[in-house]
Amino acid sequence: MPDVSQLNEAKRNHLKTLGKVLVCWATTMSTSPRADVLPPPSDASIRMLQHPTLIDRYDQFCKSQVIDGPCLIPGPLLHGGGNGLCKRELGPTEQIDLVCLPPQVQIRRVFPAGHFQGPPDRCGEGNLQYSCDTPPTVSDQFCSGKAIGDQCDVGFTVDGKQQTEVGVCEAGQQRENRYYQGRYTVSRPVIQCQPTASVTRKMTETSLFKKLLR
Repeated sequence: MPDVSQLNEAKRNHLKTLGKVLVCWATTMSTSPRADVLPPPSDASIRMLQHPTLIDRYDQFCKSQVIDGPCLIPGPLLHGGGNGLCKRELGPTEQIDLVCLPPQVQIRRVFPAGHFQGPPDRCGEGNLQYSCDTPPTVSDQFCSGKAIGDQCDVGFTVDGKQQTEVGVCEAGQQRENRYYQGRYTVSRPVIQCQPTASVTRKMTETSLFKKLLR
């Protein structure tokens, strides 16, 4: 367990970082002529910086509640399994969660060139860079010539090493962010090879006693 001096030093470093973030945001707000400036940091992110050891919840793979401690998620890498580290992150409800993060899986998908569908409220404008009608469905290289529900072999990279696992062809949407007289998003239907399963996390609330100790 780290001593008090180490914890105080960590807190001072995080407060310095917080100060830099707030100064940067204030400078942006005062000097930017645009209306869509960066939003201010949320209360939860400030709380996370001010309390570098605080945990509101933890998943079943980080029961030890040790930040940066080792963890293991059973299952194939493509499904989110493997050896990882327990890391703090902001959860969907603005809570500080400690979750096991295995090595990141990188899938390089290749889709055929083609049209995308733009937002309905912009159809009819000049210089359109997209179609107003739904484009035909295209497949990634792993599901080429296959139908939804077919088995596929998806190639991916973990820690620089190329691997292959069995997946299933599923329907999805490919989206791209573009800019022309304002930001907008275009999309088109696709068929892509996806994992047959994914990790299900069960979150547990940290006891008040343990929060006080932190």
